[in-house]
Amino acid sequence: MQRIYILFTALLLTSSIFAQNLNGECIDERDGREYGTIKIGEQIWMSSNLALKDSNFFGFQVDWFNEDNRDSLLQQYGILYNHETVFKRNRNICPNNWHLPSLDEWDILFNYVGGKEVAADKLKSASNWSTKNGLNQTGFNAYPGGGIVPDGMDFSKSKTIFWSSSKAAYGHGVIQISGGIHTMNVKNSYYYSIRCLQDDSIQIELNDSLKLGGGSYNSIIKESRELSIGDNYSGGIVFYLDSSGIHGLVAKKTDEAEKKWRKAVKSCRNLNYGGYTDWYLPSEDELDIMLRELHLNNLGSFTNDHYWNSLQVSKRTAMVQSFKTYRRVVSDKSDKQHFRAIRAF
Repeated sequence: MQRIYILFTALLLTSSIFAQNLNGECIDERDGREYGTIKIGEQIWMSSNLALKDSNFFGFQVDWFNEDNRDSLLQQYGILYNHETVFKRNRNICPNNWHLPSLDEWDILFNYVGGKEVAADKLKSASNWSTKNGLNQTGFNAYPGGGIVPDGMDFSKSKTIFWSSSKAAYGHGVIQISGGIHTMNVKNSYYYSIRCLQDDSIQIELNDSLKLGGGSYNSIIKESRELSIGDNYSGGIVFYLDSSGIHGLVAKKTDEAEKKWRKAVKSCRNLNYGGYTDWYLPSEDELDIMLRELHLNNLGSFTNDHYWNSLQVSKRTAMVQSFKTYRRVVSDKSDKQHFRAIRAF
């Protein structure tokens, strides 16, 4: 009987220590704001987006056109920060002992929770998404903060985009979490969210030239998949592949019937096609990639007409792109336009 009591006590102590390691808090000394923290694997992340209002780091507060609930929304979505103010003069926008994570550090997070194929559901918040809500199994609590791009605002609540510290051929890499996970390269005039990572978290420098069984890991994966733009894969037609060659975006093989913008968003969100239910209306950049990689190469059976993307310009207007002239123009949301659903894999 005594042995059982000792074992039970040990289990309670273990559970208590585990819980303390999982959750904590930090205070940004610059403005006194308190952030929750969450340990995922060997990394410690803030459990909400950075919300620093500072003249050194120009940003925009997401208000979703709701002036009466700004404090609550600030807690959920944080601030959208401009590329130039984040990276100019190499200043650290995160609090002391925290930093802007690299793409490699983001990959460590995704791999720990089971890979990019399942990471979105585990990291997304359980509410507020216009598309499928997440499970938030990690406590990461990623709300759909959208972003601001040169042509307007994207507050469709279908995605969140985070800056990384990784430099690209132009600008920096960003992580988009929507129906799935994928990376893009962007530069100034873009405003996205920031999620800070603690400095003493594990920081592994991944090396693409690392050999595994006589060949690089990425090469082995690519050879096993042999994916290319235009392939039929994962429920649609591949129009984007990230640097790994095994993750990217597919477009549905056919257009939907022309609809108003709000119905187009809802139609994509409710789509069950090819065995998948995580389809969504593409962002401005995703639609442009689709046009250039598929339509201009006579792939995908698109029309030479205007297509909706998820970018809202105002309460009444949204952005469309012509698949004939390639121009992006503002359209009334009540207009009926073509659209094509996409998903990440």
